[in-house]
Amino acid sequence: MPHTLLAHIGEILVLLVCLTAMVLGSWRERLGGGLYLAAYALTYLLTLANPKDMTWRFIIGDLICLLGFFYLSWKSPHPWPLWAFGAQLLTVMTEVAAFLNWHVLMRWTFLTVQMVLGYAVLFFLLLGTLAAVRARRIERQKSPN
Repeated sequence: MPHTLLAHIGEILVLLVCLTAMVLGSWRERLGGGLYLAAYALTYLLTLANPKDMTWRFIIGDLICLLGFFYLSWKSPHPWPLWAFGAQLLTVMTEVAAFLNWHVLMRWTFLTVQMVLGYAVLFFLLLGTLAAVRARRIERQKSPN
């Protein structure tokens, strides 16, 4: 990962959203946050091991996330895992397209789309976490004490 200010802001955003999901969410959000954080850490470690080959390390981490979000969206009563699965699927498809396309300008376009879709997955995870917190609060208010 490049060590720039924007990269550090992105890392902090990933950590904040995933930790919020793991602390405040239900089991689906906790699993999604832990999964995203584990795949992010795996991608980071693969980057340290081999900084030259970018495409394969992204594909490995994102395929793990794709399988996890598929599991979370299977028969889920909540819409956010399906949205996260769709954005993650588009991310993997974009990575494969970037790997197959050798034009420099198109690769940068694909990388930009990947980045936007990664933030979309984080947004859907945060949305699911906030919905779980709200549902828990409503349930607590309904139950007489």
